[in-house]
Amino acid sequence: MYVCLFVAATPRFLFRGLLSEPLRTSPISRLPWQFLGTKLSLAQQISSFAWADIVIAPHGAALGHSVYMQPGGAIIEIGYPGKELPLIFMATALSAQLDYYLSIAEKGSHASGLIADADDVVELAMKAVASFYISSSQRGHSGAQFNLGNAFANGVGVAQNRMRALEWWNKAAEGGHKEASYTMGYVYLKSDPPNEAKAAEYWQRASAAGHKAAGTALEQLLQQQQVQQQVQQQQQQQQQQGVQQIQQE
Repeated sequence: MYVCLFVAATPRFLFRGLLSEPLRTSPISRLPWQFLGTKLSLAQQISSFAWADIVIAPHGAALGHSVYMQPGGAIIEIGYPGKELPLIFMATALSAQLDYYLSIAEKGSHASGLIADADDVVELAMKAVASFYISSSQRGHSGAQFNLGNAFANGVGVAQNRMRALEWWNKAAEGGHKEASYTMGYVYLKSDPPNEAKAAEYWQRASAAGHKAAGTALEQLLQQQQVQQQVQQQQQQQQQQGVQQIQQE
């Protein structure tokens, strides 16, 4: 039960059966996921589903284990081509308060395994990720809020929207997420005009939470500000000296 909160910001993808190679090398591969073989005991299957946030699997009885998943997750069922599927697993997923998605495989069967429509599965998976982050974010999970901000920033599973990205990054930072605070520091530093005071504030917060890169960025910013102050002081002194010389003349 408690693991669900931990993996909310890093959903695991569980694969079963034969999937096409493009799926393995898709953007999904950059997210934490785990490949499960077919030779698992009943207890291992149930445990895997209980830990998972998002499950990608071909049509089969194992999908019945979705009842052990935490609400808010998702099932992506890969169906057999040219065959009408019963809706039992959709009903199971919805009764467990899970999102349900169906992708029809390009070819294959239950006996031979399935070659998935990789593009379709990837698209559905990204939608599932975004939906999962949204529901987790609305429950106040700072890690999900940060990842939702990333999704809006990059247009992954949702329409790209920089303002929504900033909104969720800021919420995550206010919730104590150190990576979000680090990110917000750069947002303020790169804004027009730059707001170095706010950047320093967020980096100080992230550094205090143990973010080493934020501490380095803060130190460099303070050093740069010190150098700028010294240059300004020298320029002011030179100007004053110039005025005094003119007055003496």
